[in-house]
Amino acid sequence: DKIERKTIQTLSFNGDINISSKWKVGLRSGYDFEQKQFTYTSVNIYRDLHCWELVFNWIPTGFRKSYDLTIRVKASALQDLKLTKKKDFRDN
Repeated sequence: DKIERKTIQTLSFNGDINISSKWKVGLRSGYDFEQKQFTYTSVNIYRDLHCWELVFNWIPTGFRKSYDLTIRVKASALQDLKLTKKKDFRDN
């Protein structure tokens, strides 16, 4: 039996940047040189609101296109106190 080999050429990258002491932005993505398109991409934004925190996760394209916005209390004793708005890829 002959084994067929396929070369996949993808450049992946990810990183976080603290824009200020209260803002943090993260990006994860890649580029498929064979398909000439971006691979799975996600953007994450965090904002410290003193006693609260805001977290926004976004997948802008593809099959898993979705977003999730959560504002919650930072105190662990009140971790269930939160407001969430999301649109999942299964909602379509």
